[in-house]
Amino acid sequence: MTWHHFLSRQSQSNSSSLRETRLQLEQLETRHLLSAEPFLIDIDLGGNSSPRQMTEVNGTVFYSAVDIEHGRELWMTDGTSEGTQFVKDIHPGTEDSTPIDLINANGILYFIANDGVHGAELWITDGTAEGTRLVKDLKTGSNSSSPSTLVSMGDNQAFFANADSIGASLWLTDGTEEGTILIQALNEQSNDSFTQSYRLANLNGTLFFFSEYCFLRQRVMEE
Repeated sequence: MTWHHFLSRQSQSNSSSLRETRLQLEQLETRHLLSAEPFLIDIDLGGNSSPRQMTEVNGTVFYSAVDIEHGRELWMTDGTSEGTQFVKDIHPGTEDSTPIDLINANGILYFIANDGVHGAELWITDGTAEGTRLVKDLKTGSNSSSPSTLVSMGDNQAFFANADSIGASLWLTDGTEEGTILIQALNEQSNDSFTQSYRLANLNGTLFFFSEYCFLRQRVMEE
């Protein structure tokens, strides 16, 4: 009886503790789900389109991607399935033009591509097939001038290229063939890897550039 009485008192005590325990609810911080579509478009049906080089220009994202019909070419999207579209088959057929070094230069997209005729050269686009074009063939034929290191100079772009007869050289372009001019030849014995080793910066209209071989400056224009 005594043992039973002890258990009863302990049980009553535990029950009292449970009755006195109240749950407390705390409001969690507000969370908002993103409204973006989780999947835009299957570019390479059954395959891997491998989107790369994504660059925003005026609310549109340009990038390179692979599909079975065109190879790796330039695409664009506004973030919707309907607004995701192929720009141009720069290297016609299934061969890749391999757009690289996409850059937003004051609201205009410049990039490097190989159309199979001119080699890797500088291109420009306004997002339409008609407005996607070669700027200038600096190394004639299928050889590549391999432009690199674009830097804005007002409404123009300065860049390095490995051009015909003069090798590594500094250029300025307004996006047209006529407006693409030589600023300075640097090394006529150089190759593509040499131009890639250069670095370029604009300081109040003066270009500073260097490589493992030299450090130079060139006044190009007053901004």
